[in-house]
This record gives sequence, structure tokens and C-alpha cells, in this order.
Amino acid sequence: MDQETVPSRSVIGSFYSNLLKLDTENLNTIDIKEYSKWERRLIDAERKRRKISGNTAPTKAEKSRILSIGERKAENSSITSKNRNPMSSSWSLYPELIGSVDVHLKKPFTFYNVDDNGLHALKEYDTFVSGNFLCIKRCSKRGWSSGKIAISIRLYDHDQYNARIHHQRCRVCDSLSRPTLDADTYGERVSYRLNKWSGFEMDLPKYGKKTTPPHDCDRCEACSIGRCPHDRDDVKYRECRKHCRSDY
Repeated sequence: MDQETVPSRSVIGSFYSNLLKLDTENLNTIDIKEYSKWERRLIDAERKRRKISGNTAPTKAEKSRILSIGERKAENSSITSKNRNPMSSSWSLYPELIGSVDVHLKKPFTFYNVDDNGLHALKEYDTFVSGNFLCIKRCSKRGWSSGKIAISIRLYDHDQYNARIHHQRCRVCDSLSRPTLDADTYGERVSYRLNKWSGFEMDLPKYGKKTTPPHDCDRCEACSIGRCPHDRDDVKYRECRKHCRSDY
């Protein structure tokens, strides 16, 4: 199979800008067989976005995701069965913790077991959970605990949801690690947000005093893409943004 040649991001961005000039009817009548693979991905992604958002201008985050789809840095459909980013393993879904969420829900929800980078999400919310990490290389660090494991909760059509857990890096060897989560914290955080989005009145969650070391932005995969788990009014959030490599 021939290897695909993908142009620079500026070329992809120029093509996408031209797509945005089309109304939805003309966009949907494009014969994608006349276009290259990366152009087809952009056309398909923009069609899907408009199906959800209507004929509105994309947000900065939506535009970034669609350009990444053109570059093949993000998927535009189902991902691997392990629910991990196959390129970097910088995040995971945790369908095995559905039960921890269900017990707190005030209405039924279904877990959407596909991570689409939030492209089709109706709503998103970033917060944090707690858990433990084990260095996969078993270096001198071995493992660590974190009270601020970043999580991106997403709501989809038909009362579906998922929650992306962002991985962290070992301070000693810099290898990525997938956490073992505190199931109770995960269930409470996710269910609280879903209940709030559903219109139920909820008491503010009570956060215990942080007993782990300060959040290490340099080692957090969420911070590296601008999904910092800090309070946006906190000075830590502004400091963390200096570390971010891009907007998500």
C-alpha cells in the first residue's frame, strides 16, 4: 500500500477555510472521490461537525481537531479496541468503571465507548480525579499517587457519555503511565456532571484536603494540550498554560 503524503498544516488549513465558505447543502453534495485522502477526511469531519452544530463557525477547539484529522493526528471514527490513542497512549477510557457512575445517576445514561476527541460531543467539562500510577519501565521511581488526574467528561446525543482520563509521565524516566483510579472519586465526579447537565439540582461536591505533592504540569498530558485541571481563576492555571504546547 502506498504511503499517504500529507501536506503542511498551512495547506490543510487553507483547504479547510475554503470548505467553511460553502453552505451545508453544497458541502454535502461534494463528490469526495475527486479528492485526496486528507481532503476527504476534512470534508467528512466538517460534515459531521455541522450535523451536530448546524451551519455555524467552528470553535477554535473544533477547528484544531479537524485540522488534526486532516494530518491523521486524530481519528474521525472508531479507535482501537483498547480505547487508547494508538500514537501516544496519552489517555484512556474506563468502561470498567460504569457501575461506579450508575449508582449516583438520577436518570439512565449509556457509556459511549469511543473516544472521538470530543468532535461530536454536545458538552464537555474538565475536572480531576485521584488514583495511583505505576512506572511501566519500573525505574527507581516505581510509582506515585495523584490527587489531580485530569479528566474530560463528555455528553453525547441519546444520553450517552464518556470520560477521557489523561495519563501522566514518570519524573525519573519520562515514560507514560496509565493510572489505576479511585473508583469512588471517578463515579462521583462523572455522575455529578451528568446530573447537572440533566437539570437536577446538586449540592456542590466536597473536596478533601490535597495530601499528594503539587500538580506537576510538565508531566501531565492534559496540561500539555491545554486541558489543565486547575481552577481557571487560580494562579496555578495561568502558570500551567505556559507549559501547554497547543490549545485542545
